[in-house]
Amino acid sequence: MSFYIFCRSEGEAATDKYGQTPLYRACEKGQVDIVKNLLAQPGIKINQARESGATPLYIACQKGHVDVVQLLLARKEIQINQARKDGFTPLNIACQNGHVKVVNALLARQEIQINQAQENGQSPLYSACGYGHADVVRLLLDMPDIDVNRAMKNGMTPLSIATDRGHTEIVALLKAKIKKKFYFF
Repeated sequence: MSFYIFCRSEGEAATDKYGQTPLYRACEKGQVDIVKNLLAQPGIKINQARESGATPLYIACQKGHVDVVQLLLARKEIQINQARKDGFTPLNIACQNGHVKVVNALLARQEIQINQAQENGQSPLYSACGYGHADVVRLLLDMPDIDVNRAMKNGMTPLSIATDRGHTEIVALLKAKIKKKFYFF
């Protein structure tokens, strides 16, 4: 099967009224074979964002399409930390939605910025804590550079949001990490 991608201008793929490219749409729907074919096209712009700033990697992470995420991460030109206009990253949305396999794939990359926060200060750890995804929290807490106490602009921390929302398992995980980090007994 062959795919033809028409360009609006040099290097920019045709988009719909929302700025979505064929690659973006295929990633959103988890269409692995189509994504493979599109990635094989010369000059494909895998980091081309739609109007909101969301990229093909972002939408694949949001939807939890780990096979698509792996295909994109295999490309040397992938911008793994490229955020939407509001600062939300692929890692942040995967953490918010509790996609453990996607988070694992992202964390395996050396260039991942695990503490990169949205404009309001919401970090991937905060997202996972707020939405009650204990398995994702465990993965993040295993990362040596994780900032457990990073606060949002409103002063809320991962521990405070987990406490506020009654996520007792996450509260225990965070307290253990904080104790381990600051008390070397």
